[in-house]
Amino acid sequence: MEIPHILKSLIHNKAAFVLLALQVAITLAVLVNALALVKRSREIIDEPNGMDSQNIIAILSIPFDPQFNEESYMQARLREDLDYLRHIPGVVNATTLNSIPGDIGSNNGIYADGRDSNTGTSAGTFSADEHTFDTLGIEIVEGRNFLPEEIFYSSWPPSDETLPQIGVITSKLAHHLFGDEPAVGKTVYAVGLKKTIIGVVDVFRGRNPILGDSQMSMFFPGYNSGKRASSTYLVRTEPGLVDPLIAEIEEKLLALNEGRDINQINPLTDNLANATGLQAYGGLVLLCISGLLVVTTALGIYGMASFAVTKRIKQIGTRRALGATRTAIVRYFFLENLLTTGTGIILGCALAIPLNVVMSDLGLGRADLMVTSWGIVFVMLVGQASVLIPAYKASLVSPAEATRCL
Repeated sequence: MEIPHILKSLIHNKAAFVLLALQVAITLAVLVNALALVKRSREIIDEPNGMDSQNIIAILSIPFDPQFNEESYMQARLREDLDYLRHIPGVVNATTLNSIPGDIGSNNGIYADGRDSNTGTSAGTFSADEHTFDTLGIEIVEGRNFLPEEIFYSSWPPSDETLPQIGVITSKLAHHLFGDEPAVGKTVYAVGLKKTIIGVVDVFRGRNPILGDSQMSMFFPGYNSGKRASSTYLVRTEPGLVDPLIAEIEEKLLALNEGRDINQINPLTDNLANATGLQAYGGLVLLCISGLLVVTTALGIYGMASFAVTKRIKQIGTRRALGATRTAIVRYFFLENLLTTGTGIILGCALAIPLNVVMSDLGLGRADLMVTSWGIVFVMLVGQASVLIPAYKASLVSPAEATRCL
């Protein structure tokens, strides 16, 4: 009996109804996608990175001496650094890559069939030598490692067709490109050249997640030794030796060559934490915005309900005089708010879908049924809680109010 009267009332005050429903819709759409972003950030943080990252030191050496413009000098210093790093007591292995895992490094399209975008994806691309996978602590699950004779010196990314055109990819990239078929022996199109896959490594989360799936990566043999190129080293130590070795390594590298700065030397875990920090920060900001929207919506619902109570004092008093109980009055206002909030939730779900499609394409999180359900329940509860005080005040209106307003 009450719902038809409520619908007539909402239609009569359609401007307020529409504005409040839109406010609820925007709040829900932003809140659901904020929750999806936070959930995805936590998943990325909790994902195994496949590396022995707790025992790896990341080093970035930036040259300023003009001699580093000569490639032969650059290559000699690279060999000298690696030889020193690999012979430090307590060091398991050392390698050089074009970028530190987790940083914004090289990112390229990898295609299974020419340049057909339907057969490929974007992936992080890393230089590597025969020491790289042992240094990282990642396992080759299919095929083989690079051989010493396959490692070359080149600017990055390598574009010389005469160099060995081979690569090692992660298992997730292999599955994306070839499904359940073996990847070793197959060819891919990467950085402008056709390359043969010689190996597949297990889990490796080296690509910055802001660029896409962090486990989509490919390794090419070679050293980044272009003119005045920065050098990135990874040093894997025995457990517990990362912090004690950092100061020693920095001092020794500077002593080996004073024509460069050690711009960065820290545990690899710092880089990996920073890689997920932007997403986590973005999720926090979006949650704060959602919180402000929720508060604004709650105040809007409270204000509208309070106004409705004040405006309908005579009507409420008449209903009380005709036998309506306090519970019936409270129920009326709750049902009215439920219809308004429900309409907003339906619109909010419709608005949240295209917004989440964009976020999903950017790898920022997918709003699954659980996330959406929590958002709907939360907004619904906030809406009902906001009308509680006005509804209670309405129930206190006495039948005598009907005559006082005459």
